[in-house]
Amino acid sequence: MSPEPVMFNTSADEAAAKRQYAAKFDAWAENAAALVAGITRQQGGSDIWSGPAADNWETEFNGPSGITREIKKYPEAYRTTAKNMRESAKTLSSRENHGT
Repeated sequence: MSPEPVMFNTSADEAAAKRQYAAKFDAWAENAAALVAGITRQQGGSDIWSGPAADNWETEFNGPSGITREIKKYPEAYRTTAKNMRESAKTLSSRENHGT
């Protein structure tokens, strides 16, 4: 079952909601960027974990198709979404102010 679409009473209400969600996307971008920062099998330039399991983890985590590569895409996508929501909110506010 699909959720019901969100309905707003005015363009100003919709613009405010979009600005609020844009702020959430900005926060998510920061959280996603921090998620993989500093995760490594090294400390002080030396491996603290080695062997086949460590090598497999390194490949899965940081390899060309690893999860780090995917997670690093999220911040920019979230920032783009936030930017688009703010632009839409600005357009809605402009329409509300000009009575269109």
